[in-house]
Amino acid sequence: MSDEKTTEAPAPAPTRETRTEAVPRYRVDDEISKRNEAYKTRDAALAQVADLEARLTQATTGLEQLQTTTNQEIHLVNLGFKADSVRRFFRREYASAKSEMGDKAVPFNEWLDTNKADPLYAVHFDRLSPVADTKKSDDITVEPKPRNEQERLVSAIRAAVMGNPDSGATQPSDGLGRELTIEDVRRERAKNGGRLGDSSKNMIEQLRAKGLIK
Repeated sequence: MSDEKTTEAPAPAPTRETRTEAVPRYRVDDEISKRNEAYKTRDAALAQVADLEARLTQATTGLEQLQTTTNQEIHLVNLGFKADSVRRFFRREYASAKSEMGDKAVPFNEWLDTNKADPLYAVHFDRLSPVADTKKSDDITVEPKPRNEQERLVSAIRAAVMGNPDSGATQPSDGLGRELTIEDVRRERAKNGGRLGDSSKNMIEQLRAKGLIK
């Protein structure tokens, strides 16, 4: 009998194939299905985010355009341009000029002031009515300038009846008759068809003596 012992060869190390065969097939299919669903959920979320970003950009651009248009409209209205067509004309012209100027573009109001003398735009500025001064003073009254001698005389008579603090204290000279009143003027005008008639000379002399006319 031989003394040698027989030794068994070691078992081979597990390979990828042997490990895969050890996992049930249904588990592998389930993991693959979950992974695919996760990919779909991720792609849908990314698409939704991209859509929201695009809508936000569009809304922001629209708001900026609306603000720009509103500011330009307010500036044009304050200058006196009441017609919508004229305001649209200026806004379109500025948009075209701004695209041509590029980085050197100036604000709308500055561009408008610079181009007032341009023949294309000057015709609209020339049609503007001068802006009336809104400042009023309670202690200053501006009388309308008489258009002729007759109206100048009537204004002087009105000042005499209502009182004129700036008039002189000179008394009427002798020979001018009694003191002139507004009733005298009314009667003379009614009798002579709105004119003072023969008494105009006497009235003028009295008013000149009072310092109301020269």
